[in-house]
Amino acid sequence: MPSDALSYRRCILTWAQDPRLLFDPSVGVQLAPNTRLHRNRNGSFGVLYYGARIMHVAASGNQRLFAPRDMSVTTKKRLDSYCHAPVRIRKGVWYVGDQVFFNGILVTPDGPARQTYRAVGAGMCQDVHSLAELAELLSSLELAQAAKVNVLVSQEGNAYYRQLLEVEEAILLLELNRLRKETTCTP
Repeated sequence: MPSDALSYRRCILTWAQDPRLLFDPSVGVQLAPNTRLHRNRNGSFGVLYYGARIMHVAASGNQRLFAPRDMSVTTKKRLDSYCHAPVRIRKGVWYVGDQVFFNGILVTPDGPARQTYRAVGAGMCQDVHSLAELAELLSSLELAQAAKVNVLVSQEGNAYYRQLLEVEEAILLLELNRLRKETTCTP
């Protein structure tokens, strides 16, 4: 965890240092240019960049990250400086730790919560924990069966499933192609 990660304790201490908040808590605390810390009604905190929420910090210490449609380099820098895990961009794709970034990604003080890829269809329902494992599972199926499989993604601590992101589909296809080449090259 970066030394300046925005923990719940740090939010409380930052909030307590500004006496103006006793009279008008709606102004929040400035963390950096155009970046403010606001307290929510439930006691959690939100980080706003140009008025758009980019992070939520819960009393548990967990963070949820968000990015506006125009994911700028400065938005990435703000998230990276306050997040428990590094926020990186590789080949135009955002990552939190080693996971592909998506709006609402849950980050614990130990890093991004583990993701589960659930393959449903073709008479099966199986969970795996990486795109490489998912590619192995799909490559073991016949092509007609694999085409009927729907993949849903969840994250520990998140109550909902989401569809694969385009970038995850692209990584999955690369992994499937790699596996195909390995099987065709082996004597």
